[in-house]
Amino acid sequence: MKDLTQGSATKHIITFSVPLLLGLILQQLYGIVDSIIVGRYLGGQALAAVASAGSVMHFLIAVTVGFTSGGSVLISQLFGAKQEKMLERAVSTIVCTVLSVCLVISALSVIAMPLFMRALGVPYDIFDNAVLYMRIIMGGMFFTVTYNLFAAFLRALGDTKRPLYILMFSTVLNIGLSLFFVLVLGMGVAGVALTTVISQAASAVICYAYILRSVALLRIKKFYFDRLLFRAFIRYSIPAAIQYSMTSFANMTIMRLVNSFGSMVVAGYAAALRIDAFALVTMDSLSIAVSTFAAQNIGADQEKRARQGAYNGFVMTSIVAIIVSGTILLFRHSFVSIFIDTASPDGAQIISIGAQYLSVLAWFYIIYGWFFILNGFFRGVGNPEIVLILTVISMTMRSVIAHLLVHYQGFGIEAVAMSIPIGWGLCSAYGVYHFISRKWAGKSAVKKFQLPLEDIGDIQEST
Repeated sequence: MKDLTQGSATKHIITFSVPLLLGLILQQLYGIVDSIIVGRYLGGQALAAVASAGSVMHFLIAVTVGFTSGGSVLISQLFGAKQEKMLERAVSTIVCTVLSVCLVISALSVIAMPLFMRALGVPYDIFDNAVLYMRIIMGGMFFTVTYNLFAAFLRALGDTKRPLYILMFSTVLNIGLSLFFVLVLGMGVAGVALTTVISQAASAVICYAYILRSVALLRIKKFYFDRLLFRAFIRYSIPAAIQYSMTSFANMTIMRLVNSFGSMVVAGYAAALRIDAFALVTMDSLSIAVSTFAAQNIGADQEKRARQGAYNGFVMTSIVAIIVSGTILLFRHSFVSIFIDTASPDGAQIISIGAQYLSVLAWFYIIYGWFFILNGFFRGVGNPEIVLILTVISMTMRSVIAHLLVHYQGFGIEAVAMSIPIGWGLCSAYGVYHFISRKWAGKSAVKKFQLPLEDIGDIQEST
C-alpha cells in the first residue's frame, strides 16, 4: 500500500501512473488481440459484429463501472483519513451492492440481447454473430466486475503493481486461448468471447486470493451493510453511473449512425477505435493517478497538495498528448492495417476509412488530456456531479453534431471524428473555470465520518 499524502507529488503521480499505464495497455491488448484475430482470420464482417456488440456491452456495464469508480474514491478518502475500521465496512458494503446489481444486469441482458441489437440497427449480415458474442460476454460479466472492483480497491490504496501483474498473466492467457479457440477449434466469435470470460475469471480469482493473503484492509471477514457508508458510496457512485450510462448511450447513438453506412465502414471505424483507445491510455492513467492522489490528500485535509497534483497532471498529459498525436498522424495507415488483411477484397477501403477517422481526431488529444485530468481531480475531491454534467454535455454535443453533419451536410465517417473535440474543448474550458474558482472545495464525504466506530448505530450485519 502507498500513502500519497507525504513526499513529492510529481514522483507519486509518475510512480503510481506507470504501472497503471501498463495495466491499461494490457487491458487494451485484450481488445486489440481479439480484433486482430477476428479481423484477419474471420473477416471484416466478424470484426464489425464485435464492434457493434462492444457499444452495447459498454452501455450495459456502465452502472457497475460507475459504482466501481465511486467506491474507489470513497476507499481512497477513508484510507487517507486513516479510518481503517470504516474502510473495512465500506469494502463489504460496496461489494454487496455492486455484485448484486451485476447479477441482475447480467441475467436481463442475456435474455434481451436481440432487442438491444435491433434497437442499435445492427446490419443483418452481422446480427447473429453480434448477439452470440454479447450473450457470452454478458453471461460472464460477474467475473469482469469482480476483478475490476478489487483491482480498483488496490489502486485506491496506492497499489498499482499487483493489478498489473495479474493483468499480465490474464493477457497472455487470453491471447493463447483466442488463438486456440479460433484457429484450432474454429469457434469463431464465440471462441473470442469465451476466452475473454475465462481470462477475466482467472483475473478475479487471483486478485481476491492475493487480497486474502496480503491485504487485511480489503479482506471481507463478515458481510456488513452499513447504511451510513452506503449513502456516501451512493453519493459518489450515482453521478459516475449516470455519467458512464449517458456516455455509453451516446456512443450507441453514434454506433447506430455508423451502422447506417454499412459493415465495411463499421469495420474501419472499429479498427480506428482500437487505435484511438490505445493512444489515450497514458492520459487515462494520469487521470486515475490524479484522482487517487487528490482523494487521499483531501481525506487527509491537504487541499493545497491535492491541487498541486492536478497542476502536475496538466503538464504531464500535455507532453504525452503531443507525442501521441504526432505518432498517430504519421503512422495511422500502418496502425489500422494491423487489424485488416490487406489482400482481402475490401481491405484497402477499410484501412482508408479507419485512417481518415484518425487523421481528424489525432490533432486534438491534448484537449482530451486536460479534460480527463480535470475529471479525475473533481472525482477525487468529492465533486463527481460536475464530472457528470461536463461529460454528458460533451457526449450529447458529439452525438448531435455528428448526426447534423451526416444528415444535413452530407459528411461520412469523418463527421463522427469532427464532433468529438468540439465537446472536449467547450467542456474543458468550463472545467478550468470550475477548478480555478474552487467550486469543488469542501465536498469530501470523509468529514461526515469523523465519529468513533461505536457511535455508528445504523449498521446491519449478515454472515
